[in-house]
Amino acid sequence: MEVRRLLWLLACLLNIPGNTSELEEYYYNNHLTSIPLGISTNVTSLILYRNAISAIRKLDFNDQFPYLHHINLEANRITAIESGCFKGTILRTINLSHNQLIVFPEFNEVKGTLEKIIMRVNAIVKLSREDVAYLSRISELDLRVNPIVHLPDFSKLLPSLAVLKIETIELECCWKNAWMKQTASSLFIFMDIQPCKSPSKWNSTDWHQITDDMLLQQPCNVFAERMLDGTQSYNLRLSFNSMDIIECYTIRQKKTETQYFMAMEFV
Repeated sequence: MEVRRLLWLLACLLNIPGNTSELEEYYYNNHLTSIPLGISTNVTSLILYRNAISAIRKLDFNDQFPYLHHINLEANRITAIESGCFKGTILRTINLSHNQLIVFPEFNEVKGTLEKIIMRVNAIVKLSREDVAYLSRISELDLRVNPIVHLPDFSKLLPSLAVLKIETIELECCWKNAWMKQTASSLFIFMDIQPCKSPSKWNSTDWHQITDDMLLQQPCNVFAERMLDGTQSYNLRLSFNSMDIIECYTIRQKKTETQYFMAMEFV
């Protein structure tokens, strides 16, 4: 018995592949512009918080980290994540908050393991069924502080979803969002008390006062489409994780192209 115990302790100390120990690597505020080289192949949790990384590529992660289940990329400058990333990991949680993403990333390579996605404080305007329908194991999705106006019916698309965080999202309250009034009690939706940006008649109406029938009878006029040749600005002052942050979103949409600008200041 003592021999077995000693061998187990030795395996933990040496991080022998196949053991159950946790190996975390931290790269906090290192001014990194890309995923660093030299990360242990046995890493289980990778913290790359507050750097200057602008893109995630397949060669950064694919087939290198078989025990990696948690990645924190919060407070970087990420604008793009290459399709097909994270192959060969067992990723369960990814934190991409406080970045500059304008589209929801593709997680096909980890669809069988991914359980939690944190996307708050980005510049995502649209989220379609195709963006999330394959994520059958997702139990928590955080979309706070994104200029989204419509959300697909997560209750049907994501059977494992238990927590949806959409505080600060200014919804267009119409038939497309009526599903949020019809969800099972197993799905908890965290949202503003008065989430309706449009129609204007509901700007000051509490969500609990709006029924699913009222939403179903309200036609949708896609908020972003009404900004042709115009500008819509979102200026919010929030506090996350004891950081005082200013997020400014400016969206200019024309008939042929859409440009997104996002400025973040850490003070």
